[in-house]
Amino acid sequence: KTVRQELTLIQKLKEDKTDLDKELKKYKIDPESLIKNLPNGRYKILLVLQAMMGSPELVILDEPFAGLDVVNRKIIEKILKKYNHGTIFLKKSI
Repeated sequence: KTVRQELTLIQKLKEDKTDLDKELKKYKIDPESLIKNLPNGRYKILLVLQAMMGSPELVILDEPFAGLDVVNRKIIEKILKKYNHGTIFLKKSI
């Protein structure tokens, strides 16, 4: 499955109006890439984008920063701040 196929499906399910091409370009993710071929950082960014689509009131993320470098962590933090319209719980192992 490509990134575009996956996000289009999520967008329809959540009745989201996000400009997918603009968002993917901003985070340097090729919409025609196969999801299984994405590097770990880009894959996690994609997962967070999916979770935040549709402006959910509650989001629970299990270790969204695990295994990421500082650059990708900051990108995910920006996404969470930009699309937060409710409560976000972040689980972190100690």
